[in-house]
Amino acid sequence: MKNAILENLLRPLVARLGTALAAVLFTYGFESNVAEPFVNAVAAVLLLGVDLLLSRYFRKLAVMSKIIGLR
Repeated sequence: MKNAILENLLRPLVARLGTALAAVLFTYGFESNVAEPFVNAVAAVLLLGVDLLLSRYFRKLAVMSKIIGLR
């Protein structure tokens, strides 16, 4: 029963939360004092994600090159 509630109610609710917040932001907008830190935080998170993905890619590349004997 808990799994059914989790799967059919809670999971879609969490998945739609971002869409609901975006709709509210498009409707009411941000005040300029609030928008700048929000944009900075989003940019920082995106850049951190890119950094982590690239470091993972380069680690895998280094392991693969070591396995096939390029280094």
